[in-house]
Amino acid sequence: MANILRSLQELGYRWIGGAGQSECGGFSWSAGEEEKVKKVSELRGRLVDLRERLVRAGRENEAERVDYYIKTADWAILYHQTAKAMLALNSVLGRLEEARIKGDQATAKRLAEEALSLLPISTFAQAMKIYAENIASRGELGVLATINAKAFWDFREKKREIESILGREIPLPYLKPDKIKPIIPSFPSTIAEGESLSLPLILISDEPLEIKLFYKRLEEKGWKSEILKDKVKNTYRIELPALKGGDVLLFYLEIKQGEKSFTFPKEGASRPFALSIWSPFSKRNSKSLLINSLPRHPLISKQGRGFTAFS
Repeated sequence: MANILRSLQELGYRWIGGAGQSECGGFSWSAGEEEKVKKVSELRGRLVDLRERLVRAGRENEAERVDYYIKTADWAILYHQTAKAMLALNSVLGRLEEARIKGDQATAKRLAEEALSLLPISTFAQAMKIYAENIASRGELGVLATINAKAFWDFREKKREIESILGREIPLPYLKPDKIKPIIPSFPSTIAEGESLSLPLILISDEPLEIKLFYKRLEEKGWKSEILKDKVKNTYRIELPALKGGDVLLFYLEIKQGEKSFTFPKEGASRPFALSIWSPFSKRNSKSLLINSLPRHPLISKQGRGFTAFS
């Protein structure tokens, strides 16, 4: 694994190269270098072999870590393919605009059909799905916001330009996630006594979900549980017993979708979330736990890994 990661790092920026984006500049599509893309594809194959060996050995956690890098390689390659197509599309749209200015509607419509054949609808959709499912850090959430605000915005505007000439809507695919993968984008390690705890829990599901909170103090033996159903503006609210400075709160979630259920974090009671409580000047008698749930938000994630292949 170390040799593979070293080889990927030696490839440099984005693994596939290219110009990338400046922080405050305008957006432009930038494809990678074909030799680097080929190398990333080869290293991805080695990662797939490694993941399969780990799964056969029952080392699921390690296999999940390796899968993160496989998906990152998939994103890098698919984004490269998307950028190449969009660069080719820009040339056609330039000629289309010239035809429109001249009033040559027949040529404009022919060029619009050519542009539609270049528009990387399925490639970009698959790239976005993979990136969203592979979110591992708050930084990557920021990258996803940039993709939506810049790359997808440019894609959408060019799609609308083609639609205006052809006189018909071009549908975009909906790619259903492989499975529900929650993410808490911002997770504090400590809060003040009496302070409300806010945990934005992002989920996506086409079916109703039941979310149950299991919690206890560190020194307690049994777990208490509450179904989160008191929702206001996508926020579930539950009153917990008073917590004092020095307490450690342990908790995890059980999420049910129909007959299926899973815990978050995956290990559940054997490795729950932990939060320490410290004493400020003022004290209160109760604690509120707030959990945001955005059931149709297009973000899905894993935890514990961090890499960005787009900037």
